[in-house]
Amino acid sequence: HPPFEVPVGPEPFNFQHHDDMMRLRETLQASDRVCALFCGHVHRAATGHVGSIPTWVMPSVATPLRWGDYPTGMKECPIYYLHRFDPGWGFSTETRIVGSRTCMVA
Repeated sequence: HPPFEVPVGPEPFNFQHHDDMMRLRETLQASDRVCALFCGHVHRAATGHVGSIPTWVMPSVATPLRWGDYPTGMKECPIYYLHRFDPGWGFSTETRIVGSRTCMVA
């Protein structure tokens, strides 16, 4: 779960207790070994930061479970992210659309 609010969906925070989320944030920020954070389980694409740590929330590839608004031609197209790491530049993220030839933005 992302350790920050994702306002689209049934619950903006995905922890039973707000304090649990804050403890996770503090632990991540205190580590000098975490260079990025990749999360899921909220069925919505989102980005943010935990302190200085860039954070990505993956969209759901299961389209019936995906939250948020998508253009008509994209509602049934699974979406995923491809992450690349370069020691000099850090992470880059590319959005991939399954069946992109048949999924057109209306």
